[in-house]
Amino acid sequence: MQSRTAAHILESHVPGEWDEGLRAFRSWADGLKALTFDLETKCSGQSRTHLDPEGSLKNLLNMWGIKVPRKAVTFLRRALEDETIEASTPVEWFLGDRAIKLLKSNFLGG
Repeated sequence: MQSRTAAHILESHVPGEWDEGLRAFRSWADGLKALTFDLETKCSGQSRTHLDPEGSLKNLLNMWGIKVPRKAVTFLRRALEDETIEASTPVEWFLGDRAIKLLKSNFLGG
């Protein structure tokens, strides 16, 4: 079974290998852990991507090849119960408690 997120980072077939440019993980949980680390690193400005905390959600999504952010924005608005989220929302907005709420409510069943 293959699991994919909007970020296209969760793969659960051959661990440690790359498939069509996507990293494969031993389990869905391992992929989610990697996604969380990737997001925290990028959103805090600590990655080599040159995205800083004031960078937009649209810029972050572009890094994963998502050129039209409408569906991701809609998902985030619903998941975080905040209609103010836009493609121009700075990525630093998603750090901390908001990210934890998103993960728990949508991925960890809590």
